[in-house]
Amino acid sequence: SKLPKKEACGISQELDVVFALDGSEDTNTLTFKKMKEFIQGSLKAYDISKEKARIALMTYGDKSVSNLELKDGVSKAVVEQIITDARPIGGKRKLTDALKFADSKMFTEGTGRRAGKVLVLMVTGPNSQIDKGEEMKSVLNELVRKKITLVVVGVGKNVKDEDLKRIAKEDNTVKVEDKDELENALPKVADKSAKAAGKPVMLDLGFVFGANGKNAGATYDVEKDFARRIIGKFDISRAGTLVGAIDYDNDARLSWRFG
Repeated sequence: SKLPKKEACGISQELDVVFALDGSEDTNTLTFKKMKEFIQGSLKAYDISKEKARIALMTYGDKSVSNLELKDGVSKAVVEQIITDARPIGGKRKLTDALKFADSKMFTEGTGRRAGKVLVLMVTGPNSQIDKGEEMKSVLNELVRKKITLVVVGVGKNVKDEDLKRIAKEDNTVKVEDKDELENALPKVADKSAKAAGKPVMLDLGFVFGANGKNAGATYDVEKDFARRIIGKFDISRAGTLVGAIDYDNDARLSWRFG
């Protein structure tokens, strides 16, 4: 049967996405660079335009700064350049203040009413404002009231599970032990964004499996396990994400087609 035609690869609905980049003093230069690359990789999931997805960027440390407002984040080229130009803030990691800034300065009435709103918070360590627990709860409740989906991406071994749970429910958190594993967080950010927009992620997801030598079987099992974990992050359906795969040794074979 003929598959339904897709409008675009990714999320083509009305959506506002704010990325909050951890630029505090203990975020090293390479990790900061990798987080910026992660955000740029995330852009592939959105149809960026004035009518569809608008993207904003803020950076935080001992203060918070707006790098790009939603009203200006309507061109992929502009968004990519702003991300490239972003620099660390320094100072302590004031997460509570960063969330208050995102709520009051990034998602403002002036940005207009949008169908979906997502805040992607990048974190590389614990909150320095533990004494502001009640303020944290208050701002998190305000985000819920405004129907802003909060997704927290923890990067590095300084991020503890309990730190993430203080900010967002477990289903809305992703933790990677190493900055080089950040790409593993892309599916969850895309999925949460799509759900905020009220639509599944429309995506063709392909895998190529291959291994040889005496450890080929074990390597092949690792590859398949990786694919299962990635697939598990998406809504697999004809209206959402379609999956296909090729496996090879001396010759390439089609394991299954998209759909």
